[in-house]
Amino acid sequence: MTAIINNTTSANSNINEIPDRNKTEITLRITESAAEWLRTIGAKAIETEVCAGPKWISDLAAFWVPTPSEAIYAKLLPKKPRWQTSHIEYRLWRESFEALPNPITIIHEVKTSNADFKRDTKWNRESIADLQVLSYLKGIISIEQIPDKWWGLEHSESGNLIAIRKRAPLNNVTDKQRLLLISNLADRQHNRHANAFFSSLNKSHGLESHRKKTNNRLNYCMKAVLDILNGEHESVEGCLQYWFNKKFSSHMIKSLQEIWGKLK
Repeated sequence: MTAIINNTTSANSNINEIPDRNKTEITLRITESAAEWLRTIGAKAIETEVCAGPKWISDLAAFWVPTPSEAIYAKLLPKKPRWQTSHIEYRLWRESFEALPNPITIIHEVKTSNADFKRDTKWNRESIADLQVLSYLKGIISIEQIPDKWWGLEHSESGNLIAIRKRAPLNNVTDKQRLLLISNLADRQHNRHANAFFSSLNKSHGLESHRKKTNNRLNYCMKAVLDILNGEHESVEGCLQYWFNKKFSSHMIKSLQEIWGKLK
């Protein structure tokens, strides 16, 4: 059964902090909508451009520890048996939930053209995440072309999610593969926050240096004016050269000479 989800995408701090200038506007909009969908199912630590394996940089990656209701919403689990059902049915349902990987790893690819979709060679490669999702622009591929073992999410030109066109069962990946993807995701998160911290630190240092430099220049200006008024230099040019060690425009020199002449 096709699930229809209407998304009004909100700003995602992770994917908007450092926009990828190599991507088109529609690609960025669909990526944002894809991240919004991941949040609706309860996925955590959504990151962009995560190394998912050899020569594989995933557009989005996340890990997921679903609650029973989230697993039911994503159709990874049947609806919870009614309380009137037998204890055995409920136990079997509970065992199905407990058998889900913990956490579930997710990679999410975004495609906005048929040429880009066909050029990509990852579709037939070995699965490297429990859940593999393809978000694509409506019209670039048919439902039949959505690769095996991949979910298919169709998006409009505005980026909004139109429908989940295909679902796929969880892949049988190893704990080592899960750990590798999660560690790469964590490394990406750490680098982003570390870079943000040092960028903020450098910006603060730059602002403080600029403030000090501005204050020094104001002090020099006041001292130069006082020297000119006191006649401590033979010329305006000599005074400015003394305090600033640089050349000034002839227009400024002329204006200062006129002021100096009037003060005298």
